[in-house]
Amino acid sequence: MTKSQALLEEAESLPIDERLNLVDRLLRTLHGAESRNDRKWLAEATKRLSDVTTGSVKTLPGPAVLAEARRRLT
Repeated sequence: MTKSQALLEEAESLPIDERLNLVDRLLRTLHGAESRNDRKWLAEATKRLSDVTTGSVKTLPGPAVLAEARRRLT
């Protein structure tokens, strides 16, 4: 097993929030410094993920959301 394969296996076993952080850090090594907006979006995405995983927000199925949007627009 190569070093990258071993790292990938280990990364896949991490909780989702740690995997997201790892992906973000790896992408930054490819794309350079993050902008202020990138940091804001990351903070917002992290907050939303936390809200969903802790159950503090109610999620809705996509088709139901689209049906409600269509109802409101017609």
